Amino acid sequence: MKRGAHIWAVVVAFSFGIEMVCGQTTEMNEPEYNGKTLTQWFEDTNRESPVALAEAIQHIGSNAVPFLVAVLREEQMTNSAVNANPDGVWTEQLRRDRAMRALEVLGPEGKAAIPDLVRLATNRARFFDQSRAVSALARMTPYSVSALTNIIFNDTKAETRAIEELYINDTNVSELEGVLLSILHGTNTRSKLVVGAALARFRGHERFNNSLEFIPALTNCLSTNIDADHETLTRNATYALANFGPRASSAIPAMLEAIRDGADDDHSDFNRCEAVGRALAKIDPDQGVQALVAQLQLTNRIARRNAAWALEAVKSKAAPAIPALIKSLDDPDPDVRVNAIVALREIHGEGGIVIPALIRKLNDSNEKVQWVSAIALGRFGPEAKEAVPGIRKVIKTCDEREKQFVVQALLEIDPTAQP
Repeated sequence: MKRGAHIWAVVVAFSFGIEMVCGQTTEMNEPEYNGKTLTQWFEDTNRESPVALAEAIQHIGSNAVPFLVAVLREEQMTNSAVNANPDGVWTEQLRRDRAMRALEVLGPEGKAAIPDLVRLATNRARFFDQSRAVSALARMTPYSVSALTNIIFNDTKAETRAIEELYINDTNVSELEGVLLSILHGTNTRSKLVVGAALARFRGHERFNNSLEFIPALTNCLSTNIDADHETLTRNATYALANFGPRASSAIPAMLEAIRDGADDDHSDFNRCEAVGRALAKIDPDQGVQALVAQLQLTNRIARRNAAWALEAVKSKAAPAIPALIKSLDDPDPDVRVNAIVALREIHGEGGIVIPALIRKLNDSNEKVQWVSAIALGRFGPEAKEAVPGIRKVIKTCDEREKQFVVQALLEIDPTAQP
């Protein structure tokens, strides 16, 4: 974002119901511009153009920093009063927020505030302060690079944002990449999880996409361990690898291995399988689909269930798997049958053979398979008109919670049909 555009975004935020900086800070000898103190400029923002405030802050420059730092330090001096007055917490937070926005406008001129911004960025108890403090620090590079790098190693909620801001704002990222690679090759799961989450957001980021050293490092983070941290780490690393497209093909075997086993916890396994499916669609859908079709034939029911889940996320690029998914509609495990149905719905192809197979499952022994099939048939619209009688039967037997979705599927096939 250009500096002028960023300044405009900051000052616009000042113009909406700002709790103005006042109180103990007014005891200082505040800097002035055009005969008004900095506090007065803040207060007048509601009545004057936001551009005027930006002009005032830019004109005052580093002389505004002591005043703004005093606002950042108020929470250290008023904790007892704040705890007794919930309204005071919000007022105080707004004051800090506006001060940090002003420091963003100042950029490197506000570097004297770096220690106080770091304190706020690493305070887990003040979540709303953390993100704003990191944003302000990012505008102070190169002076704040060391501070932002150190934040990465703090067990706070600001590490991911710090990594993103460094990549975006620091012109020399080689040192940062060395730090991140060392974390990914290390043993601290929590730190690796955070780095993976940040890298997963760099889709289309030219610097990151050209840093191929991350591919083996992220591949090493893929795990078959099903505890919560490792599951999240695997998911984050998979999404990050997807950003490299075909260049990350070497990671495909590890991705597939990560979803060959799991637990009966549908939610965690689904998230991991969805990530792998989306990644395969970007990296090499042909190789990925071929491997997932083979996995549908394994004796391990969780492996089969997960393969169908992943194919669902590959969507239309998984069309070669349609015959295998139709065969999976007769799998002895109902979860596998359900996932195969949903995958066929998302692939949305070859209606000539898929629709009859789904109509047959409207009479499945499992009620969930029945109503999921009905919903899937709705995706095919009028092409699935032969399913109307069977869907009507499902409507009469399914729970109220699912009935609305089945009725909607019926109307997608025939808008004039009566449930």
